[in-house]
This record gives sequence, C-alpha cells and structure tokens, in this order.
Amino acid sequence: MSNNSNFYLGLFVLLLTFSSCQQEETLLPVKSQVKFSISEVIASNGRLKETVTPAFVKLSLVNGSGDVQELIKLRLYDFGQAYLSESLELLVGEYQLTHFEVLDESGKTIYATPSESSDLANYVADPLPITFMVKNEGIRVTPQVLAVQDDDLAKQVNLNIHLRYPALTAFDSAYVVFTNDSTELKYTLTVDNLLYAATGHVRIPVGNWKISTSYFGNIIANYKSLETAGTVELQISNAATDLISNETNVFIKDGSGPADLKTFLWEKYYYYQLFLGNTIEGFARIPTDPTNPFIEVTTFQSKWIYLFTSRSFYNRSQDGSSNYHQGSCAFEVYGKSGDSHDRLEKRIIDTTSLQAGILQVKDKTWNYVDGLIILYDDQGNELLFFDEWDLRTSTGG
Repeated sequence: MSNNSNFYLGLFVLLLTFSSCQQEETLLPVKSQVKFSISEVIASNGRLKETVTPAFVKLSLVNGSGDVQELIKLRLYDFGQAYLSESLELLVGEYQLTHFEVLDESGKTIYATPSESSDLANYVADPLPITFMVKNEGIRVTPQVLAVQDDDLAKQVNLNIHLRYPALTAFDSAYVVFTNDSTELKYTLTVDNLLYAATGHVRIPVGNWKISTSYFGNIIANYKSLETAGTVELQISNAATDLISNETNVFIKDGSGPADLKTFLWEKYYYYQLFLGNTIEGFARIPTDPTNPFIEVTTFQSKWIYLFTSRSFYNRSQDGSSNYHQGSCAFEVYGKSGDSHDRLEKRIIDTTSLQAGILQVKDKTWNYVDGLIILYDDQGNELLFFDEWDLRTSTGG
C-alpha cells in the first residue's frame, strides 16, 4: 500500500474516532449554573424585623422526574444592592423550588418564602412551590421572602420517617408524597432490604395531609415494573416528630407518644418510565386489575400534545391457536391552548373513560387483555408502549 493510501486511511480512522467521540459527548447530560437571590417583602405583612445580615440560603428542589434535593445550603454574598448566592450546578430542565429560607451567620432562620397552604401566602406574588427552568446560559432565581418570627417556625416541623415495607421483599427505590389542596411534596426515601424499611427526613408544614408511599422493583426505561402504593390521611401537628408504619398501620408520633393511628390502603400498579432517546419524558401508571379503568400519564415537558389509550379483551386458547375478540374501549386527549402550541396537561388521571367498555365485557368470557398508550409531541415524535394482562398464566401481567 502506498504512503498516500496509508495517510488517507489513518486520517479516515482519526475523523471517524473524532466523530464518534462528538456523538458520545452530545449524549452527556447538560449542566448549568443557578444562583439564588432574595426579594424582601417588609410592609405587606406589617412586621418589620430588626436589622439582620443574611449569610446563607437553605433550599429544597424537585426536578422534572420527581427527584428531590433537600435542604441545600448555599453561601450568600452582599453585592451592595442585592444578595446573591454561590452557584448551584443543575442539569438543564424544569424544577420546582419547594423550600426556601434565609439564615444569618449563626444559622438562625430570618426570612422564608411561604408555601401556598400557608396563612402568609397572600403576602407574596409567588408562594412555594415555585417552578423555574434551568437553561444552558444559567439563570438567577429570586423568591420573595418574609421576615420570620419565632412563632412562624412552629408552623413547620422536622419529621423523621421510618416505614416498614408492605411485604418482606426487596425494593430498589421508595418515595413518600405529601399532598393537600394546594401543595404536593415528593421525597426520595432510603431503602434497606435487610431491615425491610424505608427511611428519610423531611421538613413539612403542619396540617392535614394525604400521604402516599410507593415502592418499586427494578425500573428500566420504557419497560414495566411493579409499584406497590399505599395512601393514608393524617394530621401533622406542631409536636409531630416521626412518621412510622408497620406493614399495615401508620401513625404520627409526637412528644407524648403515638397519635392518630390509621391503616394504609394498599394498591398495586404497573409503572413505566417514559424515555425518548436518553431523556426521561414522564411516567405512566396502570392498574394490575384490567377491569379497573384507572390510568395516569404524567409528562415533564410541555411539548406533548396528544394522548391515546385503549384496552381490548379477548378469549384465547392456551396454545394461542384461537383468539376471539370480546370487546374494546379507548379514549384520546388533545392538548389545550398554550403559548406556542396545544399542550397536554402535565398530569392526566382518568378513572371513567374506559369504564363503559369494560362493563360491556363484564358478563363475557375472556382471559387476555392488551393495552396501548401512545403520546405525540409537537415535533411528531412518538412514545408508544404496549401492555398485556394474561390470565391464562398463574402470574398474569
């Protein structure tokens, strides 16, 4: 082979390697810098605080996939006309600020942003949770804060969480969600498959909460995993210190001992994390019982504009040689008017649209069900997944 041939062959290999590296680099998550400032509201709540010097901010965040970063502490710097925090590096995407307080040098809370459920929410333009978008060029987030009096601190409590698994089996991940009329707070728990327990620590406003716990096996992108979920309603008081459960019962512990003993309502779902390429776009939950019309689809981006779902019932032979269709049901959802295109709601829960079709097969013989969910975005991309409930087997699903 000539020297020229060797030269061009080497150049081709070098370019191919460079191109491959570039493609790999484009798949890496993009990070950006976020800084936090404060906008103090003094007169509107009628409580002027004595002169204090902000030194730190402490905040909690939830990203688009529901992952929580709790009580991040950042140094504040005085730039004369404003305070600005040190940079926090986050992946590009949508976030919610769920907790925000300002501390002095000793660590005492001197300002805070009220939540939507707080009596002080009407004193600020945008109470917590605050949604913001992290972009490539970096951003500054500036929540409004109120001066904090000592009695305000009693309206939130630090809650230790120790929850017994719903079954003596291993789980890969667990979450707890606190929901009231205006707020949803989601936290990741630490799983211990030796003690069969999920633990964590949260700071939560007092009041009545619907508490949901979810336990997951192995989660693989666009594949089904089993979710075991329990719900209960509990009152969290100023004296609350712990949230504790066994496999069945759950209670809030305060200084005087257990209080408000309740029973978890347990349900099981098939759970899918929805990925387009390397990006998680949302998740879907469907019941393990195909006669339950429940369906939930949550998207993390505003680009999704159309949803279609169906469920079909069949009577199949054991060897698959015969396949008699017994009935179907379906529904579709179109996006609502948005800034630049019609967008789906970020969270769609439907418990009725499939009900009429399911009732039609109630008295028919069937042993196999298939389900379909299709999502389209404003660029024509499609997310599709197919599920089946096979009652011919001992396990089904």
